[in-house]
Amino acid sequence: MRSSRKITGRVHWNYKAYFRDSQEFEELIKRAYTQMYNQNEDFKKALASTIGKTLTHDIGKTRKMETILTIKEYIDCLNMLRENL
Repeated sequence: MRSSRKITGRVHWNYKAYFRDSQEFEELIKRAYTQMYNQNEDFKKALASTIGKTLTHDIGKTRKMETILTIKEYIDCLNMLRENL
């Protein structure tokens, strides 16, 4: 069975639909990762331990309509947080 996200191009969060390819969705994801970073000391330490290293993710997807976050979007979020350490 296909998810509605693949069919409609929308992601639903907190009773609101976000278009997968929108700036609003990108901001939602950045806020979520920032909150996780702020609330999770283990995540902070793990991310800090990668300073000076290249982050990779080899099991994700590259097409936006196939995943919540593409490999690039995921790595970009982590790099954004790491740059603010």
